[in-house]
Amino acid sequence: SIPVGVGSVLFDPSTAQDGSPTRRVLATVWGEGVYETTDAGATWKRTGADLGISEVESAAMANDGTYVVVQSEARNAFRLRDGQWEELKLPRKEKWIE
Repeated sequence: SIPVGVGSVLFDPSTAQDGSPTRRVLATVWGEGVYETTDAGATWKRTGADLGISEVESAAMANDGTYVVVQSEARNAFRLRDGQWEELKLPRKEKWIE
């Protein structure tokens, strides 16, 4: 069977303010991809679907809000920065240590 559910939830520290909730949060949902809120969770939208982002193995967020996801089965990595997704070029499989 295919695993389902939320894989990660990351809070964008660059949108935090004292006494207020973090405005921007990203969550990975296995088989569906990445969802983003910019209003502290009041509404959510799927993002990155046009790039085929669906089965995210891991995700990380930098202090400046740059977000990176990795799909290990497909060996793809994508970065979301300033509202724009870009595919990151990874070394060929034979260069990886397995």
